[in-house]
Amino acid sequence: MAGKRISILFLLLIPLYLSSFSQVLAKATVDKNQILIGEKIQLSFDVRIPLGKTIQWFTLDTIPRFQILDLGKVDTTESVDGKKILQTLIITSFDSGHIQIPPMAIRVDKKAYYTDSIGVDVSYVPYNPDEDYREISDIIEVKKPASSNLIWFILATVILIAAGVLYFLYNRRKQIAIVPDKPRLGPYEEAMQALAELQKQGTPSDGMVKNYYTKLNDILRIYIMRKLGIGTMEKTNDELVLQLQKIGLPKDQFSQLSQALRLADFVKFAKYTPGAADMQSSYQSIKSSIEILNKQEEKTAAT
Repeated sequence: MAGKRISILFLLLIPLYLSSFSQVLAKATVDKNQILIGEKIQLSFDVRIPLGKTIQWFTLDTIPRFQILDLGKVDTTESVDGKKILQTLIITSFDSGHIQIPPMAIRVDKKAYYTDSIGVDVSYVPYNPDEDYREISDIIEVKKPASSNLIWFILATVILIAAGVLYFLYNRRKQIAIVPDKPRLGPYEEAMQALAELQKQGTPSDGMVKNYYTKLNDILRIYIMRKLGIGTMEKTNDELVLQLQKIGLPKDQFSQLSQALRLADFVKFAKYTPGAADMQSSYQSIKSSIEILNKQEEKTAAT
């Protein structure tokens, strides 16, 4: 009979035991309920839920009148008894008085569960009238560290170097400014010098013939423009020949010069490659034409 009663009692306890596995438990605790201002407290959250349940942990950014120093990690462990979730925070307060840590909401399968509200007393350091009175100390002069002197030394050195560089650049610019420009050569001297430099280069190779005739042509054009005041740089060689016909070159010289200018056009536009004799003849025709024109201008200026 006694064994039958024990079996019945055991059967009655099984539902109670199983129900403990299906319960959600949420609690919050602190390691101190009384602290001084600025003293640290450990705030712990301990939540137990059955296996297979989903939990939505709260997002804790602030606690009224408390400062969170360390959020800590949320640790989860599982066993046959269910899930255990723990989080330990480090907090403090700089407000005096009795302060309540509010309940925190945890949702398990969309149902809300709340931790307990916890009261904490925050106070100042108690005043002890028996302690000796400490007078305010006089201001004590502190030697400047050696590093500060080094900084001033480096700064002064940089300033001196910068001043020296600026002085050098200023004097150099001043010297450059007072150097007189070399006087420009006259039209005739400039043309003769350019012709001499062109002749020093010798007979051009096949690939440089066009460049040779272009320079030779430009020497004549620049001389006429500077000496006679005739706009030549924008004219074609045919237009230039018509212009030169009016300035009184001897007939033979004009014919040689015209032939040299037309040959220059053949080289530039028809890709004609003249022989060394033709190139020398073109050179002499332009040089002698410039010499004749210069003598004519000097006679005109003398009269």
